[in-house]
Amino acid sequence: MKMRNQKGLVIMNNNKQEINETPANGKEKENSFYQWLNMAKKAEPAVKDLMNSLTLLKQNKEIITEYLDSLQKTIEAHPDDASTMTVDQFLEAHPEIFNNVKLAGDIKSLAHATIPTTALTNLLKQILNNPQRIESPRRNRITVEEHYLTKDAIITYKSPGAEYTLTINQIKDLFAKRVQNGAKIFNFLLQKLNEQNYVENTEFLLSELVDLGIYANTNSAYKGLKTVLDKMMRIHVEGRILTYQGRKRKEIGYVKAAIIAGHKVTFNKCIAVLPSIIRDYTPYITILPQWGYALQNENAYILLDYIYYLARQNTDKIQERGYFTIGLDTIRQHLGLPSPDEVKDEYNRRYNQLIIKPIDDAIAAIKEKQEGDELKITPIYSLNDKNVHEYLDGYLEIRINGASFKYMEKRAINEEKRIAEVQSKALPPSNKSDNI
Repeated sequence: MKMRNQKGLVIMNNNKQEINETPANGKEKENSFYQWLNMAKKAEPAVKDLMNSLTLLKQNKEIITEYLDSLQKTIEAHPDDASTMTVDQFLEAHPEIFNNVKLAGDIKSLAHATIPTTALTNLLKQILNNPQRIESPRRNRITVEEHYLTKDAIITYKSPGAEYTLTINQIKDLFAKRVQNGAKIFNFLLQKLNEQNYVENTEFLLSELVDLGIYANTNSAYKGLKTVLDKMMRIHVEGRILTYQGRKRKEIGYVKAAIIAGHKVTFNKCIAVLPSIIRDYTPYITILPQWGYALQNENAYILLDYIYYLARQNTDKIQERGYFTIGLDTIRQHLGLPSPDEVKDEYNRRYNQLIIKPIDDAIAAIKEKQEGDELKITPIYSLNDKNVHEYLDGYLEIRINGASFKYMEKRAINEEKRIAEVQSKALPPSNKSDNI
Protein backbone atom coordinates (compact mmCIF):
# COMPACT_ATOMS: atom_id res chain seq x y z
CA MET A 1 0.00 0.00 0.00
CA LYS A 2 1.44 3.38 -1.03
CA MET A 3 0.70 7.03 -0.47
CA ARG A 4 2.29 9.76 -2.55
CA ASN A 5 2.90 13.07 -0.87
CA GLN A 6 3.31 16.49 -2.45
CA LYS A 7 7.10 16.17 -2.70
CA GLY A 8 6.91 13.02 -4.79
CA LEU A 9 7.85 10.75 -1.89
CA VAL A 10 6.13 7.40 -1.49
CA ILE A 11 5.14 6.10 1.94
CA MET A 12 4.92 2.30 1.96
CA ASN A 13 3.28 0.07 4.53
CA ASN A 14 4.15 -3.64 4.86
CA ASN A 15 3.13 -6.40 7.26
CA LYS A 16 5.85 -5.42 9.71
CA GLN A 17 4.28 -1.96 9.91
CA GLU A 18 7.48 -0.30 8.77
CA ILE A 19 7.29 2.90 6.76
CA ASN A 20 9.88 3.68 4.07
CA GLU A 21 10.48 7.03 2.43
CA THR A 22 11.45 6.72 -1.24
CA PRO A 23 13.06 9.81 -2.80
CA ALA A 24 12.34 10.72 -6.41
CA ASN A 25 15.60 9.08 -7.55
CA GLY A 26 14.30 5.68 -6.38
CA LYS A 27 16.71 5.20 -3.50
CA GLU A 28 14.84 3.91 -0.47
CA LYS A 29 15.50 5.44 2.89
CA GLU A 30 13.86 4.30 6.11
CA ASN A 31 12.47 7.29 7.96
CA SER A 32 9.27 5.97 9.51
CA PHE A 33 9.11 7.72 12.84
CA TYR A 34 9.81 11.20 11.54
CA GLN A 35 7.56 10.75 8.49
CA TRP A 36 4.63 9.87 10.74
CA LEU A 37 5.43 12.72 13.11
CA ASN A 38 5.43 15.08 10.14
CA MET A 39 1.97 13.85 9.18
CA ALA A 40 0.78 14.25 12.73
CA LYS A 41 2.06 17.80 12.77
CA LYS A 42 0.07 18.66 9.66
CA ALA A 43 -3.03 16.97 11.03
CA GLU A 44 -3.23 18.92 14.26
CA PRO A 45 -1.69 22.31 15.18
CA ALA A 46 -1.28 21.28 18.81
CA VAL A 47 1.13 18.54 17.79
CA LYS A 48 3.39 21.21 16.31
CA ASP A 49 3.72 22.62 19.81
CA LEU A 50 4.44 19.11 21.03
CA MET A 51 7.14 18.50 18.44
CA ASN A 52 8.86 21.79 19.23
CA SER A 53 9.48 20.65 22.79
CA LEU A 54 11.92 17.79 23.34
CA THR A 55 10.85 17.56 26.97
CA LEU A 56 7.23 16.97 26.04
CA LEU A 57 8.24 14.36 23.49
CA LYS A 58 10.22 12.44 26.08
CA GLN A 59 7.50 12.65 28.71
CA ASN A 60 4.60 11.62 26.46
CA LYS A 61 5.75 8.75 24.27
CA GLU A 62 2.53 6.85 24.88
CA ILE A 63 0.43 9.68 23.46
CA ILE A 64 2.56 9.90 20.33
CA THR A 65 2.44 6.12 19.92
CA GLU A 66 -1.35 6.00 20.21
CA TYR A 67 -1.75 8.83 17.75
CA LEU A 68 0.50 7.17 15.17
CA ASP A 69 -1.31 3.85 15.62
CA SER A 70 -4.59 5.59 14.83
CA LEU A 71 -3.03 7.16 11.77
CA GLN A 72 -1.78 3.82 10.45
CA LYS A 73 -5.08 2.02 11.10
CA THR A 74 -6.92 4.68 9.13
CA ILE A 75 -4.57 4.18 6.19
CA GLU A 76 -5.17 0.43 6.30
CA ALA A 77 -8.95 0.97 6.43
CA HIS A 78 -8.93 3.27 3.39
CA PRO A 79 -6.38 1.82 0.93
CA ASP A 80 -7.92 3.56 -2.10
CA ASP A 81 -7.63 6.99 -0.52
CA ALA A 82 -4.13 6.14 0.65
CA SER A 83 -3.10 5.24 -2.90
CA THR A 84 -4.55 8.25 -4.69
CA MET A 85 -4.46 11.16 -2.21
CA THR A 86 -1.60 13.32 -1.09
CA VAL A 87 -0.79 13.32 2.60
CA ASP A 88 -2.58 16.65 3.13
CA GLN A 89 -5.68 15.44 1.27
CA PHE A 90 -5.78 12.21 3.27
CA LEU A 91 -5.50 13.99 6.62
CA GLU A 92 -8.22 16.45 5.67
CA ALA A 93 -10.52 13.66 4.47
CA HIS A 94 -10.14 11.61 7.64
CA PRO A 95 -10.42 13.78 10.79
CA GLU A 96 -11.11 10.59 12.76
CA ILE A 97 -7.35 10.04 12.78
CA PHE A 98 -7.17 12.52 15.62
CA ASN A 99 -10.70 12.29 17.00
CA ASN A 100 -10.53 8.53 17.63
CA VAL A 101 -7.43 8.75 19.77
CA LYS A 102 -8.33 8.06 23.39
CA LEU A 103 -5.64 10.47 24.62
CA ALA A 104 -6.29 13.13 22.00
CA GLY A 105 -7.34 15.66 24.60
CA ASP A 106 -4.06 15.08 26.38
CA ILE A 107 -2.11 16.02 23.24
CA LYS A 108 -3.75 19.42 23.14
CA SER A 109 -3.59 19.83 26.90
CA LEU A 110 0.19 19.51 26.73
CA ALA A 111 0.24 22.77 24.78
CA HIS A 112 -2.20 24.62 27.08
CA ALA A 113 -2.40 25.28 30.80
CA THR A 114 -5.79 25.14 32.53
CA ILE A 115 -5.89 28.12 34.91
CA PRO A 116 -8.73 28.52 37.47
CA THR A 117 -9.85 32.14 37.24
CA THR A 118 -11.80 34.80 39.10
CA ALA A 119 -11.62 38.57 39.34
CA LEU A 120 -9.53 38.00 42.48
CA THR A 121 -6.88 35.86 40.76
CA ASN A 122 -6.73 38.39 37.93
CA LEU A 123 -6.23 41.23 40.42
CA LEU A 124 -3.53 39.31 42.30
CA LYS A 125 -1.52 38.87 39.09
CA GLN A 126 -1.75 42.63 38.50
CA ILE A 127 -0.42 43.22 42.01
CA LEU A 128 2.47 40.79 41.57
CA ASN A 129 3.40 42.41 38.25
CA ASN A 130 3.30 45.99 39.53
CA PRO A 131 2.39 46.43 43.21
CA GLN A 132 2.84 50.20 43.09
CA ARG A 133 0.17 50.96 40.52
CA ILE A 134 -3.12 49.02 40.55
CA GLU A 135 -5.94 50.27 38.31
CA SER A 136 -9.11 49.09 36.64
CA PRO A 137 -10.68 50.39 33.42
CA ARG A 138 -14.01 50.39 35.26
CA ARG A 139 -14.55 53.46 37.40
CA ASN A 140 -14.79 52.93 41.18
CA ARG A 141 -14.04 49.20 40.80
CA ILE A 142 -10.69 49.46 42.63
CA THR A 143 -9.59 51.87 45.35
CA VAL A 144 -6.12 52.02 46.92
CA GLU A 145 -5.31 53.54 50.29
CA GLU A 146 -2.35 53.55 52.67
CA HIS A 147 -2.68 52.69 56.36
CA TYR A 148 -1.38 55.73 58.22
CA LEU A 149 0.41 53.69 60.91
CA THR A 150 1.66 50.49 59.24
CA LYS A 151 2.12 52.02 55.76
CA ASP A 152 0.47 48.91 54.35
CA ALA A 153 -1.43 49.32 51.09
CA ILE A 154 -5.14 48.51 51.37
CA ILE A 155 -6.79 47.65 48.06
CA THR A 156 -10.57 47.34 47.84
CA TYR A 157 -12.24 45.64 44.90
CA LYS A 158 -16.03 45.87 44.48
CA SER A 159 -18.26 44.27 41.87
CA PRO A 160 -21.89 43.11 41.86
CA GLY A 161 -20.83 39.55 42.66
CA ALA A 162 -17.90 39.96 45.03
CA GLU A 163 -16.04 42.31 47.31
CA TYR A 164 -12.40 41.82 48.30
CA THR A 165 -10.02 43.67 50.56
CA LEU A 166 -6.33 43.03 50.02
CA THR A 167 -3.54 44.19 52.30
CA ILE A 168 0.05 44.46 51.07
CA ASN A 169 2.48 44.66 53.97
CA GLN A 170 5.03 47.50 53.87
CA ILE A 171 4.44 48.07 50.19
CA LYS A 172 7.01 50.84 49.75
CA ASP A 173 9.81 48.77 51.28
CA LEU A 174 8.99 45.16 50.34
CA PHE A 175 7.18 45.79 47.05
CA ALA A 176 9.06 48.69 45.52
CA LYS A 177 9.06 46.85 42.17
CA ARG A 178 7.41 43.83 40.57
CA VAL A 179 7.76 40.38 42.08
CA GLN A 180 10.01 38.66 39.54
CA ASN A 181 8.16 35.69 38.00
CA GLY A 182 5.39 36.27 40.53
CA ALA A 183 2.47 36.11 38.09
CA LYS A 184 3.91 33.01 36.38
CA ILE A 185 4.37 31.19 39.69
CA PHE A 186 0.87 32.15 40.81
CA ASN A 187 -0.62 30.84 37.56
CA PHE A 188 1.41 27.65 37.88
CA LEU A 189 0.08 27.15 41.42
CA LEU A 190 -3.47 27.62 40.14
CA GLN A 191 -2.78 25.14 37.34
CA LYS A 192 -1.49 22.53 39.80
CA LEU A 193 -4.39 23.27 42.17
CA ASN A 194 -6.81 22.37 39.40
CA GLU A 195 -4.86 19.26 38.36
CA GLN A 196 -4.83 18.05 41.97
CA ASN A 197 -8.57 18.60 42.54
CA TYR A 198 -8.32 21.59 44.87
CA VAL A 199 -6.75 19.76 47.80
CA GLU A 200 -5.31 21.87 50.60
CA ASN A 201 -1.63 21.15 49.88
CA THR A 202 -0.53 21.82 46.30
CA GLU A 203 2.64 19.89 45.41
CA PHE A 204 5.03 19.96 42.45
CA LEU A 205 8.65 19.35 41.48
CA LEU A 206 11.02 22.26 40.91
CA SER A 207 12.12 20.58 37.69
CA GLU A 208 8.66 21.36 36.29
CA LEU A 209 9.43 25.09 36.55
CA VAL A 210 12.69 24.51 34.70
CA ASP A 211 11.00 22.46 31.96
CA LEU A 212 8.51 25.29 31.39
CA GLY A 213 11.31 27.84 31.02
CA ILE A 214 10.46 29.90 34.11
CA TYR A 215 13.90 29.21 35.59
CA ALA A 216 17.17 28.07 34.03
CA ASN A 217 17.92 25.29 36.55
CA THR A 218 16.71 23.85 39.86
CA ASN A 219 19.11 26.00 41.90
CA SER A 220 17.70 29.22 40.47
CA ALA A 221 14.19 27.74 40.82
CA TYR A 222 14.82 27.04 44.53
CA LYS A 223 16.04 30.59 45.23
CA GLY A 224 13.50 32.31 43.01
CA LEU A 225 10.53 30.29 44.22
CA LYS A 226 11.31 30.92 47.89
CA THR A 227 11.51 34.65 47.21
CA VAL A 228 8.20 34.69 45.34
CA LEU A 229 6.35 32.63 47.96
CA ASP A 230 7.75 34.71 50.83
CA LYS A 231 6.47 37.85 49.07
CA MET A 232 3.07 36.25 48.53
CA MET A 233 2.82 35.59 52.25
CA ARG A 234 2.95 39.38 52.71
CA ILE A 235 -0.24 39.83 50.69
CA HIS A 236 -3.50 39.11 52.54
CA VAL A 237 -7.06 38.89 51.28
CA GLU A 238 -10.50 38.73 52.83
CA GLY A 239 -13.93 39.21 51.32
CA ARG A 240 -17.38 38.02 50.50
CA ILE A 241 -18.79 36.31 47.43
CA LEU A 242 -22.37 36.10 46.19
CA THR A 243 -23.43 32.78 44.68
CA TYR A 244 -26.74 31.51 43.38
CA GLN A 245 -28.38 28.11 43.60
CA GLY A 246 -31.28 28.49 41.22
CA ARG A 247 -32.96 31.68 42.39
CA LYS A 248 -31.63 31.37 45.90
CA ARG A 249 -28.92 33.91 46.69
CA LYS A 250 -26.15 32.98 49.09
CA GLU A 251 -23.43 35.17 50.53
CA ILE A 252 -20.17 33.53 51.65
CA GLY A 253 -17.64 35.38 53.79
CA TYR A 254 -13.93 34.60 54.02
CA VAL A 255 -11.66 35.68 56.85
CA LYS A 256 -8.32 37.36 56.24
CA ALA A 257 -5.59 35.02 55.00
CA ALA A 258 -2.32 35.28 53.10
CA ILE A 259 -2.54 34.31 49.42
CA ILE A 260 0.08 31.73 50.28
CA ALA A 261 -0.98 30.48 53.68
CA GLY A 262 2.12 28.32 54.04
CA HIS A 263 4.87 26.70 52.01
CA LYS A 264 7.78 24.29 52.18
CA VAL A 265 10.46 24.37 49.49
CA THR A 266 13.31 21.87 49.14
CA PHE A 267 15.84 21.58 46.33
CA ASN A 268 13.58 19.26 44.37
CA LYS A 269 10.01 19.75 45.63
CA CYS A 270 7.55 22.39 46.79
CA ILE A 271 4.38 22.21 48.88
CA ALA A 272 2.23 25.34 49.01
CA VAL A 273 -1.16 26.17 50.53
CA LEU A 274 -3.53 28.53 48.76
CA PRO A 275 -6.26 30.07 50.98
CA SER A 276 -9.86 28.91 51.12
CA ILE A 277 -11.12 31.97 49.22
CA ILE A 278 -9.21 30.65 46.18
CA ARG A 279 -9.56 26.90 46.74
CA ASP A 280 -13.31 27.07 47.36
CA TYR A 281 -14.30 29.54 44.66
CA THR A 282 -12.65 29.59 41.24
CA PRO A 283 -15.62 28.80 38.98
CA TYR A 284 -14.09 29.91 35.68
CA ILE A 285 -11.27 28.60 33.51
CA THR A 286 -8.70 30.35 31.34
CA ILE A 287 -6.91 28.19 28.79
CA LEU A 288 -3.39 29.59 28.40
CA PRO A 289 -0.62 28.46 26.00
CA GLN A 290 2.16 26.69 27.89
CA TRP A 291 4.86 28.46 25.87
CA GLY A 292 3.88 31.67 27.66
CA TYR A 293 5.73 30.53 30.79
CA ALA A 294 9.04 30.93 28.90
CA LEU A 295 8.45 34.60 28.03
CA GLN A 296 11.31 36.65 29.44
CA ASN A 297 9.40 39.92 29.13
CA GLU A 298 7.07 39.88 32.14
CA ASN A 299 4.77 42.52 30.68
CA ALA A 300 4.38 40.17 27.71
CA TYR A 301 3.31 37.35 30.01
CA ILE A 302 0.79 39.55 31.81
CA LEU A 303 -0.57 40.72 28.45
CA LEU A 304 -0.82 37.15 27.11
CA ASP A 305 -2.64 36.07 30.29
CA TYR A 306 -5.00 39.05 29.98
CA ILE A 307 -5.74 38.29 26.31
CA TYR A 308 -6.84 34.73 27.08
CA TYR A 309 -8.67 35.86 30.22
CA LEU A 310 -10.73 38.27 28.08
CA ALA A 311 -11.11 35.75 25.25
CA ARG A 312 -13.08 33.55 27.62
CA GLN A 313 -15.42 36.50 28.27
CA ASN A 314 -15.76 37.39 24.58
CA THR A 315 -16.75 34.02 23.13
CA ASP A 316 -19.83 35.49 21.41
CA LYS A 317 -17.80 38.14 19.59
CA ILE A 318 -15.18 35.59 18.52
CA GLN A 319 -17.88 33.26 17.22
CA GLU A 320 -19.73 36.03 15.37
CA ARG A 321 -16.87 37.96 13.77
CA GLY A 322 -13.73 35.98 14.52
CA TYR A 323 -12.07 38.50 16.83
CA PHE A 324 -12.43 40.84 19.77
CA THR A 325 -10.59 44.03 20.72
CA ILE A 326 -8.72 45.40 23.74
CA GLY A 327 -8.09 49.13 24.11
CA LEU A 328 -4.47 50.16 24.48
CA ASP A 329 -5.32 52.37 27.45
CA THR A 330 -6.93 49.35 29.12
CA ILE A 331 -3.69 47.44 28.53
CA ARG A 332 -1.70 50.35 29.97
CA GLN A 333 -3.74 50.18 33.15
CA HIS A 334 -3.55 46.38 33.37
CA LEU A 335 0.25 46.44 33.04
CA GLY A 336 0.50 49.11 35.72
CA LEU A 337 2.11 51.70 33.43
CA PRO A 338 1.84 55.39 34.35
CA SER A 339 -0.87 57.63 32.92
CA PRO A 340 -0.01 60.38 30.42
CA ASP A 341 -0.66 63.02 33.06
CA GLU A 342 1.68 61.27 35.48
CA VAL A 343 4.42 61.05 32.87
CA LYS A 344 3.94 64.71 31.99
CA ASP A 345 4.15 65.94 35.59
CA GLU A 346 6.73 63.55 37.08
CA TYR A 347 8.77 61.99 34.26
CA ASN A 348 9.53 64.88 31.89
CA ARG A 349 7.12 63.74 29.15
CA ARG A 350 8.95 60.47 28.41
CA TYR A 351 5.81 58.96 26.89
CA ASN A 352 7.57 56.66 24.45
CA GLN A 353 9.89 55.19 27.08
CA LEU A 354 7.32 54.73 29.85
CA ILE A 355 4.08 53.97 28.00
CA ILE A 356 4.39 53.24 24.28
CA LYS A 357 7.58 51.15 24.20
CA PRO A 358 6.64 48.78 27.08
CA ILE A 359 3.35 47.92 25.33
CA ASP A 360 4.93 47.52 21.89
CA ASP A 361 7.76 45.42 23.34
CA ALA A 362 5.27 43.14 25.08
CA ILE A 363 3.35 42.58 21.84
CA ALA A 364 6.59 41.92 19.92
CA ALA A 365 7.79 39.42 22.55
CA ILE A 366 4.55 37.42 22.27
CA LYS A 367 4.73 37.34 18.47
CA GLU A 368 8.35 36.23 18.57
CA LYS A 369 7.83 33.50 21.16
CA GLN A 370 4.48 32.04 20.14
CA GLU A 371 4.33 28.59 18.58
CA GLY A 372 1.90 27.84 15.77
CA ASP A 373 -0.77 30.12 14.33
CA GLU A 374 -3.28 29.95 17.17
CA LEU A 375 -3.07 33.64 18.13
CA LYS A 376 -2.94 36.72 15.92
CA ILE A 377 -2.47 40.18 17.43
CA THR A 378 -2.97 43.22 15.19
CA PRO A 379 -2.22 46.63 16.75
CA ILE A 380 -4.32 49.45 15.32
CA TYR A 381 -3.25 52.90 16.44
CA SER A 382 -1.86 56.25 15.31
CA LEU A 383 1.73 56.13 14.09
CA ASN A 384 2.38 59.54 15.60
CA ASP A 385 4.45 58.43 18.60
CA LYS A 386 4.71 62.03 19.76
CA ASN A 387 1.03 62.03 20.69
CA VAL A 388 0.51 59.50 23.42
CA HIS A 389 -3.22 60.18 23.62
CA GLU A 390 -3.70 59.20 19.97
CA TYR A 391 -1.70 56.03 20.63
CA LEU A 392 -3.79 55.09 23.66
CA ASP A 393 -6.99 55.67 21.68
CA GLY A 394 -5.93 52.67 19.59
CA TYR A 395 -6.61 48.99 20.27
CA LEU A 396 -5.48 45.44 19.63
CA GLU A 397 -7.49 43.18 17.37
CA ILE A 398 -7.26 39.66 18.80
CA ARG A 399 -7.96 36.64 16.61
CA ILE A 400 -7.75 33.07 17.87
CA ASN A 401 -7.58 30.23 15.34
CA GLY A 402 -11.09 28.80 14.88
CA ALA A 403 -10.21 25.17 15.65
CA SER A 404 -8.13 26.19 18.67
CA PHE A 405 -10.87 28.46 19.97
CA LYS A 406 -13.51 25.72 19.72
CA TYR A 407 -11.20 23.34 21.55
CA MET A 408 -10.44 25.88 24.30
CA GLU A 409 -14.10 26.79 24.76
CA LYS A 410 -15.17 23.15 25.02
CA ARG A 411 -12.36 22.32 27.41
CA ALA A 412 -13.05 25.35 29.58
CA ILE A 413 -16.76 24.51 29.82
CA ASN A 414 -16.00 20.89 30.74
CA GLU A 415 -13.49 21.97 33.36
CA GLU A 416 -15.90 24.51 34.85
CA LYS A 417 -18.52 21.78 35.26
CA ARG A 418 -15.98 19.54 36.98
CA ILE A 419 -14.82 22.37 39.25
CA ALA A 420 -18.40 23.12 40.26
CA GLU A 421 -18.79 19.51 41.41
CA VAL A 422 -15.48 19.50 43.29
CA GLN A 423 -15.97 22.87 45.00
CA SER A 424 -19.60 22.16 45.89
CA LYS A 425 -18.25 19.51 48.27
CA ALA A 426 -15.92 21.97 50.01
CA LEU A 427 -16.60 22.74 53.66
CA PRO A 428 -18.06 26.17 54.48
CA PRO A 429 -15.35 28.73 55.24
CA SER A 430 -14.35 28.98 58.88
CA ASN A 431 -11.95 30.94 61.08
CA LYS A 432 -9.39 28.14 61.18
CA SER A 433 -5.97 28.91 59.70
CA ASP A 434 -4.66 27.34 56.48
CA ASN A 435 -1.34 25.71 57.33
CA ILE A 436 0.81 22.87 56.06
